[in-house]
Amino acid sequence: MVARKREDILKRSREMERRRHKRRRLALAITLVVFIGVVLIAVNLNSFAIKSVLVRGAESIPSGDIELLAREGTRGSYLYLVPRASIFFYPRAQLLSAISTLSPRVASARMHVTTRRILVIDITERAPRYVWCGTAHASSTEAKDENGCLYLDIAGFAFAHAFNAKGLPYPIFIIGTNTPILERTALGPLVFAPLARFVDSLSPEVQRVEVEDERSEVFTTTGYRLIVNTYTDFESARRNLSVMLARPEIRERLSHGEVPEYIDLRVPEKIFYKF
Repeated sequence: MVARKREDILKRSREMERRRHKRRRLALAITLVVFIGVVLIAVNLNSFAIKSVLVRGAESIPSGDIELLAREGTRGSYLYLVPRASIFFYPRAQLLSAISTLSPRVASARMHVTTRRILVIDITERAPRYVWCGTAHASSTEAKDENGCLYLDIAGFAFAHAFNAKGLPYPIFIIGTNTPILERTALGPLVFAPLARFVDSLSPEVQRVEVEDERSEVFTTTGYRLIVNTYTDFESARRNLSVMLARPEIRERLSHGEVPEYIDLRVPEKIFYKF
């Protein structure tokens, strides 16, 4: 009899515990539904919507195109519940991706929403540093005025047409027989970067650079050319070139108007040249 009473007590206790758990789960579910409802109501309020779009830094790219893209990207809602124009849930990653593909001139884009609910988009455009032309330019020490040239940024990325290469104050790169292609890099970054830094560091200035496989010839505005290759230690090459040009016999020949035909910097710690 005592054992049966104990079992009845335990059974009633388990049933009461199950009821308490059920009530707790129900209360939690109701609380969650109410919370989600309040959040949805809040994010749909006009006071939490993006009010306007401000584009900064766009010069060659029409800012109106970027603004229109942003407005189109913030229309509608997610699953008909959350507005895409919400200052908390606007599609930032998608907008940045769309802006970056809007024009190859876009180097980077950033955005944020101000306390006045203004979506601010900051654009950084690529700046011309070099020009990439086809092999037609290799036949002359001066670049021809052709439409086949492209602007390169500091990383060697082709982002826009250069319609008057002859009058531009940028070194011209000629890559073998390769035709310049928009939205491509002229050379691989491991090749272009050290060569470009070497070109930028030279005085007198560089007129053009002709690259053929691993060999590159750098033509200066004074008329002589420097020969380097992919494996050249450019820091050492710069030092060697400075030492050579500072030699009294070389300076005397240069002062008399003699110009070296070439200066070969491919061998470390040695220079070969010909007048």
